[in-house]
Amino acid sequence: MEGFTGADVLATNKTLNAYEVEWLEVLEGVEDSIVRGYIKEYWRTAVEEYDVNGYRPSLKVAQALVECAAGRSSLAKNHNAHFGIKAYHKTCRQKGIVVKKDDGPRDKFNTYVTGVASWHDHTELIGKPRYKKVRDAETLEKACMELGVSGYATSKYRFKNRAGQYVGKPGATILNTIKKYNLEKLDRMVGITE
Repeated sequence: MEGFTGADVLATNKTLNAYEVEWLEVLEGVEDSIVRGYIKEYWRTAVEEYDVNGYRPSLKVAQALVECAAGRSSLAKNHNAHFGIKAYHKTCRQKGIVVKKDDGPRDKFNTYVTGVASWHDHTELIGKPRYKKVRDAETLEKACMELGVSGYATSKYRFKNRAGQYVGKPGATILNTIKKYNLEKLDRMVGITE
């Protein structure tokens, strides 16, 4: 598979390659049917978009699962916003914003016509220099930690203890989500084998 891109891997053969077969077996083992259905809908997008900026498919899928609760959040259900991308004044898509309480009482979030459009917007956002350390990380653990400290999410990427305080390593929830659903198998399709 060396030298192939994410899109090449998926398009080369009419038959499934060994990595796809392995991944589909892993996916069928996901017990939560909502999570399994959500991953089924978007995993190919994550693999294909690796070509755009080198963002690990496992990280992208895990981030979506955490950000939108596998499509169950109100932003995802009502506005196709799967990554909670805020619409700041400089980047605001004037036609598509929704106001919700998040960090502040009137935060604005981008909305989308489709879920895939949200995934494409995330690919564009995560390609910015701010996330270079995440994309360039040599290990999955390091990539998750870099995402946790990048400022992408103010709190979701750490655990809360019983007192409601955030504890643990930055990126821990993303790494645990990857491990829980064996999402690292997606990375093999783009040539990441560590």
